[in-house]
Amino acid sequence: MRLQDKVVIVTGAGQGLGEAFSKGCAKEGAKVVIVEINEETGKTLEREIGGGAVFIRTDVSSKPQVQAMVDEVMKRFGKIDVLICNAGIHAGGKFWEETPETWQKIFEVNVMGVVYCCQAVVPIMINQGKGKIINVSS
Repeated sequence: MRLQDKVVIVTGAGQGLGEAFSKGCAKEGAKVVIVEINEETGKTLEREIGGGAVFIRTDVSSKPQVQAMVDEVMKRFGKIDVLICNAGIHAGGKFWEETPETWQKIFEVNVMGVVYCCQAVVPIMINQGKGKIINVSS
């Protein structure tokens, strides 16, 4: 897929794979929407990429925040060509020692975050007659 002038949303864009996806898409001419909960890393990446990027602070585990982000993207760009669901968290410890509350937060971000993002963009992509969704797991 050629990315020139495409609107690409990248969740978890502030570091690691998300940062690399964002920079790579911008290099190919995409308008990159940096979706990140960490304002510092999101704004830093927005500055690094420059005019081809916009940062929107979003907690993907919050359906209202995801919908507000998608609404803002549509207001600014009028379309969504690609959604890269990359946001994910882990506890960092031994999984069998984690609390139910920790597992609930992991599930909310890693699973429901993808669900909320897809629910928000799929109707738009259907209406456009096209769109791509990439779900990342690591």
